[in-house]
Amino acid sequence: MSLYRISLVRQLKFFLFRNFFRIIYSKRIRKNKDKRILVVLHLFYMNSWDSIKYYLKNLDVYNYDLIVTYVKDNFQQKILDDIKNYHNNTRFFMYENKGFDIGAFIDVLQKVDLSKYDIVFKIHSKGVSRKYIYIDNQIFKNKDWFYNLYDAILGCGSVHKAINAFNDKKIGLVAAKNLIIKDPKHKQFFTHRIADKLKIKINTDYKFVAGSCFVIKASCLNRVKKLNLNINDFEQTVRGVFSLAHAMERIVCAVVETQNYQEYGIDIYHKKYLREVKAASRTSAIRLLYDNSFYLDYEFFYHDLEMLKIADYKILEIALKDIFRMWHGKKIKLCECAPYKYLYGDKEQYQSYCDANNIDKPYNMNIKRFDSLITNIETNGFDNKFIPVINGNDFTIWDGQHRCCVLLKKYGENHKIKVLALYI
Repeated sequence: MSLYRISLVRQLKFFLFRNFFRIIYSKRIRKNKDKRILVVLHLFYMNSWDSIKYYLKNLDVYNYDLIVTYVKDNFQQKILDDIKNYHNNTRFFMYENKGFDIGAFIDVLQKVDLSKYDIVFKIHSKGVSRKYIYIDNQIFKNKDWFYNLYDAILGCGSVHKAINAFNDKKIGLVAAKNLIIKDPKHKQFFTHRIADKLKIKINTDYKFVAGSCFVIKASCLNRVKKLNLNINDFEQTVRGVFSLAHAMERIVCAVVETQNYQEYGIDIYHKKYLREVKAASRTSAIRLLYDNSFYLDYEFFYHDLEMLKIADYKILEIALKDIFRMWHGKKIKLCECAPYKYLYGDKEQYQSYCDANNIDKPYNMNIKRFDSLITNIETNGFDNKFIPVINGNDFTIWDGQHRCCVLLKKYGENHKIKVLALYI
């Protein structure tokens, strides 16, 4: 059975609990029946509509407008027809596969008169292809993440709590309590870098909803709408790159606090997986970011280390001659590396190296950056806190090759430096 297909048992539970909570929360429902509600659903995974529909049925006691965004060349017409039959005044917008779910949402804001709404449900089909993911000292398996996001804001009882919460004038956003989190240092850095370019203010230690399903005060979105972003501002959807979409996922939530509103979390059931969480926390690479005895390059960390399990790490002092580089499956010495040869005038080989190495890692070095690094080391010396990173098992370098090559030329192969040795 597909992970997206809702079971008969779950359908029955929805039916029973939906009616039970409508009785329990009848006063709240009457109180909030005139709330002006917009639901924006990005449906990339079409088969998830089967599950999402049962959650949206919990909203049937309210009047709401529905907008569905979907991806060109990745839709099933029979599902779009089913959505029309379910909610006949649904508006549909088709997009190129850019900006994940947030790109379509930001574009929709340009098409909507937010003054017509009190609150906006921002939801999407949330992929469940990953069988295991570790987020903020929690483990989510299979469809856990999807259920947590939806149970909190569209569950049979919680939907009424979520809508009622906005009667408190301090509340600007509602989501699953366990998924309103703070970013680790490297993602804060990336997000603030993009926020600065957009000239939008967010708190240094902002919070956001991991998974990007929430209910937000419509007026809070005006600040995002004024950025005048549309789908063409977003990159093609590609995993492994911290893009404008990743930043906007955070900024949309973060602007709530900068407008003096609070992010309110609804408690929902989430299996703790205590033993596995303990094991994951012991090997999480994130802990490296909070060791003040060294600095890591955030781009390198995001692309190469973030998802690794680091069993142990040590700061070692070793000679440059004992550091190696893996290149095309072969273990070579630093003096054989293209960056070292560049220091002796071989620009052609180094340019070829950059062209080959930057195909899947666009943040890597180029001639301009390398020249700047050389000048900086010659002018200011080498900062030992910007420590090269090596594989502790075979002493092959993961990050800091260029720095080591400059030091090798300057001091010779017997010169010792401190390195961060990681043990996987």
